[in-house]
Amino acid sequence: GGALSVIILFTLLGNGLVVTAVASFQRLRSVTNYFVVSLAVADLTVAILVMPYSLLFEVFGEWRLGWIFCYFWISCDVTCCTASILHLCIISLDRYLAITQPLTYKSRMSRRRAVAMIVGVWICSVAISFVPIYLGWFADDSVMQLYVDSPQCGLYVNKIYAVISSTTSFYFPLIVMLFAYVKIFRIAQSQAREIKKLESALQNHHPLNSHRLSKRSKRLNRDSKAIKTLGTLMGLFCVSWLPFFLMYLIVPFCSPACQVPPKWVSLITWLGYANSFFNPCVYAFLNRDFRLAFKKILLCRR
Repeated sequence: GGALSVIILFTLLGNGLVVTAVASFQRLRSVTNYFVVSLAVADLTVAILVMPYSLLFEVFGEWRLGWIFCYFWISCDVTCCTASILHLCIISLDRYLAITQPLTYKSRMSRRRAVAMIVGVWICSVAISFVPIYLGWFADDSVMQLYVDSPQCGLYVNKIYAVISSTTSFYFPLIVMLFAYVKIFRIAQSQAREIKKLESALQNHHPLNSHRLSKRSKRLNRDSKAIKTLGTLMGLFCVSWLPFFLMYLIVPFCSPACQVPPKWVSLITWLGYANSFFNPCVYAFLNRDFRLAFKKILLCRR
């Protein structure tokens, strides 16, 4: 309980810092950071609406809040975690457009379009959670009884809901993110070679081209840092969520032959929740602007 409480506390602190930083510093108010802030809000909702009740469930070993709040908790779990994952997906697409099409990026990714994408993410996340869960479409009738108070509260899903929700929440975003990152990684390799050529050209001190080469080198370095940040997010995302969604999809199709022990279910589930803690850490360590903003906020500097 103490260890899980620490995860909740730092998830709240880290994502709260991200939201405060973007709200406080004009330099951070870019279109990309609209997505970052909405991701932080999604992770905050995981820490506020999902993690504390999961902690109580772990500590007491049973659900004591009735079936109505049980279904609300499950719905919030699906909504918030799906929103967090889909935000990572649109951030990868945003970086893909920015790096592969820098000349048309600003016209394609306007603030209005970014807000529309964020609203779409939240609508999609709510659509696969509250309605099907409260209507009982999600449940495996052989495992759980609907609309009755029970000491057990969990997502005992049927095969159809398992396929639809896992595809929407994880597998489709994973494919999109892998596609975007592979493309970006190839560009990064060619940019690394370009940076070396530019650095050698700058060392030769060509007066006419020196300023132009310097600007080009700075842009390539900035793109390389964005690629590094995206790659780290991608790696942590896979480590955190892949075990859960493999379990989530496989168990309904092989039950009751392949039941997972409750302790392993808890461990795998909290590993997924921990992704909401990892996301702000990536920005704190890899993004200089966010790092400086966090430092000023924590030291109460203007």
